[in-house]
Amino acid sequence: MYPSKHAIVTFFICIPFFFIYKWWVLLIFASAILIDFDHYMTYVIRFKDINIRKAYWYFRNMAKDKSNKKVLLLFHTWEFLAALLITGLFYPIIWYIFLGFFIHILEDLYDYYTENKVYRRRLSLFFNI
Repeated sequence: MYPSKHAIVTFFICIPFFFIYKWWVLLIFASAILIDFDHYMTYVIRFKDINIRKAYWYFRNMAKDKSNKKVLLLFHTWEFLAALLITGLFYPIIWYIFLGFFIHILEDLYDYYTENKVYRRRLSLFFNI
């Protein structure tokens, strides 16, 4: 899902959360968008290039790639999400970040499912799924 689409969908998802979490919803919204920073980190590590435009287009064009090669995006893994959840039980600020990340991952999975795209991300640090 493109960042602009994430922002729009997340905005509407966050509206009812405002009545529960008040202004913390801004952190939920921001974390749901900023989770994609791991795309940029992965690009920089892989290609030793800090050009953010090239990183954006690299991942945008990845959907056209017909290989079964999957990329590891740290913030998009279940283990990272579980660590946030557990930490969030003790630190409320992390709870809001977890909610944003969780919303983002659900949006990604929904987008891939409804668009019949090949999911090019590893969902686990330890297993190739």
